[in-house]
Amino acid sequence: MPQPILPQAFSVKFNGLASFLVCNVGVGFSEKMNVNNVKPVADKSALWDTGATGSVISKKLADEIGLIPIGRTQVTGVNGSFECNKYVIDIYLPNHVRVQDVLVTESSGIQHDLLIGMDIIRLGDFALTHTNGSTIFSYQFPSTHHIDFVNEINELKKRIAQNSLKNSFKHGVSRMTNKKRK
Repeated sequence: MPQPILPQAFSVKFNGLASFLVCNVGVGFSEKMNVNNVKPVADKSALWDTGATGSVISKKLADEIGLIPIGRTQVTGVNGSFECNKYVIDIYLPNHVRVQDVLVTESSGIQHDLLIGMDIIRLGDFALTHTNGSTIFSYQFPSTHHIDFVNEINELKKRIAQNSLKNSFKHGVSRMTNKKRK
Protein backbone atom coordinates (compact mmCIF):
# COMPACT_ATOMS: atom_id res chain seq x y z
CA MET A 1 0.00 0.00 0.00
CA PRO A 2 1.42 3.45 -0.96
CA GLN A 3 2.46 5.77 1.86
CA PRO A 4 0.27 8.86 2.34
CA ILE A 5 1.79 12.09 1.07
CA LEU A 6 2.60 14.47 3.91
CA PRO A 7 1.20 17.95 3.30
CA GLN A 8 3.61 20.53 1.94
CA ALA A 9 2.93 24.21 1.43
CA PHE A 10 4.41 27.52 0.37
CA SER A 11 3.40 31.17 0.39
CA VAL A 12 4.66 33.97 -1.82
CA LYS A 13 4.18 37.58 -0.71
CA PHE A 14 4.03 40.29 -3.36
CA ASN A 15 4.78 43.96 -2.76
CA GLY A 16 1.50 45.62 -3.65
CA LEU A 17 -1.49 43.98 -5.30
CA ALA A 18 -0.36 41.35 -7.81
CA SER A 19 -1.72 41.42 -11.35
CA PHE A 20 -0.41 37.93 -12.03
CA LEU A 21 1.08 35.11 -9.97
CA VAL A 22 4.71 34.25 -10.68
CA CYS A 23 7.17 32.38 -8.50
CA ASN A 24 10.60 30.80 -8.84
CA VAL A 25 10.68 27.05 -9.35
CA GLY A 26 13.12 24.30 -10.14
CA VAL A 27 12.58 21.93 -13.04
CA GLY A 28 14.18 18.59 -13.74
CA PHE A 29 13.84 15.20 -15.29
CA SER A 30 11.22 12.96 -13.78
CA GLU A 31 13.00 10.63 -11.35
CA LYS A 32 11.81 7.69 -13.47
CA MET A 33 13.39 9.12 -16.62
CA ASN A 34 16.60 10.57 -15.17
CA VAL A 35 18.96 7.82 -16.30
CA ASN A 36 22.00 10.15 -16.34
CA ASN A 37 21.32 11.64 -12.89
CA VAL A 38 20.96 15.16 -14.30
CA LYS A 39 20.42 17.76 -11.56
CA PRO A 40 17.33 19.97 -11.77
CA VAL A 41 17.76 23.61 -12.75
CA ALA A 42 16.67 26.24 -10.24
CA ASP A 43 15.45 29.83 -10.28
CA LYS A 44 13.15 29.44 -13.24
CA SER A 45 10.09 31.64 -13.63
CA ALA A 46 6.64 30.01 -13.39
CA LEU A 47 3.34 31.71 -14.13
CA TRP A 48 0.27 30.19 -12.41
CA ASP A 49 -2.65 30.10 -14.86
CA THR A 50 -6.09 28.90 -13.76
CA GLY A 51 -7.24 29.21 -17.38
CA ALA A 52 -4.79 26.56 -18.58
CA THR A 53 -5.89 22.93 -18.39
CA GLY A 54 -2.33 21.61 -18.38
CA SER A 55 1.15 22.81 -17.56
CA VAL A 56 3.54 24.02 -20.26
CA ILE A 57 7.33 24.25 -20.46
CA SER A 58 9.07 26.75 -22.71
CA LYS A 59 11.00 25.30 -25.64
CA LYS A 60 14.04 27.24 -24.40
CA LEU A 61 13.96 25.54 -20.98
CA ALA A 62 13.27 22.08 -22.44
CA ASP A 63 16.34 22.52 -24.66
CA GLU A 64 18.44 23.91 -21.76
CA ILE A 65 17.72 20.87 -19.59
CA GLY A 66 18.06 18.45 -22.49
CA LEU A 67 14.62 16.94 -22.05
CA ILE A 68 13.74 14.05 -24.31
CA PRO A 69 10.15 14.10 -25.62
CA ILE A 70 7.97 11.10 -24.78
CA GLY A 71 5.87 11.86 -27.84
CA ARG A 72 3.86 14.56 -29.54
CA THR A 73 0.36 15.77 -28.89
CA GLN A 74 -2.24 18.18 -30.25
CA VAL A 75 -2.91 21.20 -28.02
CA THR A 76 -5.34 24.07 -28.28
CA GLY A 77 -4.49 27.44 -26.82
CA VAL A 78 -5.24 31.11 -27.33
CA ASN A 79 -3.28 31.05 -30.61
CA GLY A 80 -5.16 28.04 -32.06
CA SER A 81 -4.37 24.33 -32.31
CA PHE A 82 -0.94 22.90 -33.00
CA GLU A 83 1.14 19.79 -32.47
CA CYS A 84 3.99 19.90 -29.94
CA ASN A 85 6.38 17.78 -27.89
CA LYS A 86 5.33 16.42 -24.52
CA TYR A 87 7.59 15.58 -21.58
CA VAL A 88 7.38 14.19 -18.06
CA ILE A 89 9.17 16.37 -15.49
CA ASP A 90 9.44 17.02 -11.77
CA ILE A 91 8.65 20.55 -10.61
CA TYR A 92 10.22 21.96 -7.45
CA LEU A 93 7.94 24.68 -6.08
CA PRO A 94 8.99 27.11 -3.34
CA ASN A 95 9.65 25.74 0.17
CA HIS A 96 10.75 22.35 -1.24
CA VAL A 97 7.25 21.41 -2.44
CA ARG A 98 7.88 18.82 -5.16
CA VAL A 99 5.34 17.67 -7.73
CA GLN A 100 6.54 14.53 -9.48
CA ASP A 101 5.87 13.09 -12.91
CA VAL A 102 4.06 16.07 -14.40
CA LEU A 103 3.09 15.71 -18.06
CA VAL A 104 3.86 19.03 -19.76
CA THR A 105 3.62 20.24 -23.32
CA GLU A 106 6.19 22.45 -25.01
CA SER A 107 5.61 25.95 -26.35
CA SER A 108 7.83 28.64 -27.77
CA GLY A 109 5.02 31.13 -27.21
CA ILE A 110 5.10 31.54 -23.41
CA GLN A 111 6.88 34.43 -21.70
CA HIS A 112 7.96 32.44 -18.63
CA ASP A 113 9.98 29.25 -18.31
CA LEU A 114 6.94 27.32 -17.10
CA LEU A 115 3.20 27.80 -17.06
CA ILE A 116 1.53 25.97 -14.18
CA GLY A 117 -2.00 24.94 -15.09
CA MET A 118 -4.99 23.32 -13.44
CA ASP A 119 -3.36 19.87 -13.63
CA ILE A 120 -1.14 20.99 -10.71
CA ILE A 121 -3.43 23.57 -9.11
CA ARG A 122 -6.21 21.00 -8.61
CA LEU A 123 -3.86 18.66 -6.69
CA GLY A 124 -4.05 20.91 -3.64
CA ASP A 125 -5.45 24.12 -2.19
CA PHE A 126 -4.80 27.43 -3.90
CA ALA A 127 -5.55 30.68 -2.04
CA LEU A 128 -5.05 34.40 -2.59
CA THR A 129 -5.42 37.15 -0.04
CA HIS A 130 -5.18 40.87 -0.66
CA THR A 131 -4.91 42.49 2.76
CA ASN A 132 -3.25 45.80 3.64
CA GLY A 133 -2.33 46.52 0.04
CA SER A 134 -0.33 43.35 -0.64
CA THR A 135 -1.06 39.97 -2.17
CA ILE A 136 -0.17 36.66 -0.56
CA PHE A 137 -0.47 33.53 -2.67
CA SER A 138 -0.50 30.20 -0.82
CA TYR A 139 -0.58 26.66 -2.12
CA GLN A 140 -0.83 23.42 -0.17
CA PHE A 141 -0.33 19.96 -1.63
CA PRO A 142 -2.21 17.68 -1.08
CA SER A 143 -5.42 19.22 0.16
CA THR A 144 -6.19 18.58 3.84
CA HIS A 145 -9.38 20.56 4.44
CA HIS A 146 -11.99 22.75 2.79
CA ILE A 147 -11.62 26.51 2.77
CA ASP A 148 -15.06 28.10 2.93
CA PHE A 149 -15.12 31.86 3.46
CA VAL A 150 -18.92 31.95 3.74
CA ASN A 151 -18.84 29.42 6.58
CA GLU A 152 -16.01 31.33 8.30
CA ILE A 153 -17.94 34.62 8.10
CA ASN A 154 -21.14 32.98 9.40
CA GLU A 155 -19.19 31.53 12.36
CA LEU A 156 -17.65 34.95 13.04
CA LYS A 157 -21.11 36.57 12.98
CA LYS A 158 -22.36 33.96 15.48
CA ARG A 159 -19.46 34.68 17.86
CA ILE A 160 -20.02 38.45 17.57
CA ALA A 161 -23.74 38.01 18.26
CA GLN A 162 -23.00 35.79 21.28
CA ASN A 163 -20.47 38.29 22.63
CA SER A 164 -22.93 41.16 22.09
CA LEU A 165 -25.59 39.23 23.99
CA LYS A 166 -23.15 38.50 26.83
CA ASN A 167 -22.03 42.13 26.92
CA SER A 168 -25.60 43.46 26.94
CA PHE A 169 -26.47 41.00 29.73
CA LYS A 170 -23.41 42.13 31.73
CA HIS A 171 -24.30 45.77 31.06
CA GLY A 172 -27.90 45.17 32.18
CA VAL A 173 -26.77 43.40 35.37
CA SER A 174 -24.35 46.22 36.20
CA ARG A 175 -27.11 48.85 35.66
CA MET A 176 -29.43 46.90 37.95
CA THR A 177 -26.69 46.63 40.57
CA ASN A 178 -25.96 50.38 40.34
CA LYS A 179 -29.71 51.21 40.79
CA LYS A 180 -29.84 49.08 43.95
CA ARG A 181 -26.83 50.95 45.38
CA LYS A 182 -28.44 54.37 45.00
